[in-house]
Amino acid sequence: RRAVTRARAAAPPRAMSEGAMSQVTVKVTIVELRHLVGLAGPGAAFSACAATHVRGDAVETPAMPLSLEPGVHKFEHTQSFTFDHTPLLINELIAQPLALRVSQVEAKSGDMTLLATGELLLDELLRGTRMETLVPLVAVLAPPAPVEGEEPALSPMLLVVIELSAPLVDADELDPDDGGLRVLELRLDGLRSLPARWLVEAGQPTDAHPYAYKVSAAVPLGDGAEYMVTFYDGLLARPGGDATAPAADESIPAKPTEHAEAEGGEQRVLWPAPPAVSPARCILPAASAEFLKQALDGGALLRLHFERSVRSAGFVEPEANRSKYLAVAHAQLGALVALDSLSASAECALVPEFPPSEEEVAAGADSV
Repeated sequence: RRAVTRARAAAPPRAMSEGAMSQVTVKVTIVELRHLVGLAGPGAAFSACAATHVRGDAVETPAMPLSLEPGVHKFEHTQSFTFDHTPLLINELIAQPLALRVSQVEAKSGDMTLLATGELLLDELLRGTRMETLVPLVAVLAPPAPVEGEEPALSPMLLVVIELSAPLVDADELDPDDGGLRVLELRLDGLRSLPARWLVEAGQPTDAHPYAYKVSAAVPLGDGAEYMVTFYDGLLARPGGDATAPAADESIPAKPTEHAEAEGGEQRVLWPAPPAVSPARCILPAASAEFLKQALDGGALLRLHFERSVRSAGFVEPEANRSKYLAVAHAQLGALVALDSLSASAECALVPEFPPSEEEVAAGADSV
């Protein structure tokens, strides 16, 4: 069982020197909602609220009706959070987008119905202490059919302002040619050489397979801290022969393997390529980048954790089976720190996190 992992490093700015900032306050202001259609359709008044999370802390506006300005809900809602300034903070703020949700609130019951979602990358905060952005929203419900002769509906948006009490990165150290901060992007090519019991029979669609798969990579940041980069929704597929197979990630050239030609239509688990708005990445300030470089140069391996979950309604997995499908792999990415290298790939064996007992082996028990 092998999983192929690729890593790519880019080199923009240098992180703030260690000890220069002990804490930072993050202020989130959800200003207003524009042009979102409620459950009753276009033109109907409704109350709305918007919400997000900052490092697990909830930000939620009160429910607000439409303002006098057509199609606008004005929130002007601000919440602040103070955190220790660490490489982990930079990742938890910047590496993944801020997920935003907008719901309709029923006046009498207070019940909420999700109407739209959006994502906001906070990369601007690597170079400044304030950003103001109109975030495009994606409606959860199907939009109403356009009425002939009417103007097309405007796209819904949420105006958000993020402010920091102090910079995450020292402005004097933002020279892209001077090393320092790195962005590490991780991608999964797939899980191959699957056990026979995982495979679907010939002629049967792979979406009949009842499981989805998740892989997490623990990126060491130094001082015992790790940032988890996680890949969700890995699905069984026949590459090139499945309409439902996740699209291959072609952003990094594939590394030839000894079994590539023989694999053809072999069933494997594939993970969808992360969208450009939400890459699977880790932000490495200067000290963390140097720590990881020395670790990889010294032969340290990147640890990957594998698990599966049931995705088919009505399918129940016995509790005793769950630990059998926990597994780990260790990727050798030392080539990433070679001179002038910006990418590396590794093919690594996946082994059970909890090896089967002698009795289970003798009985031919299924496991990873």
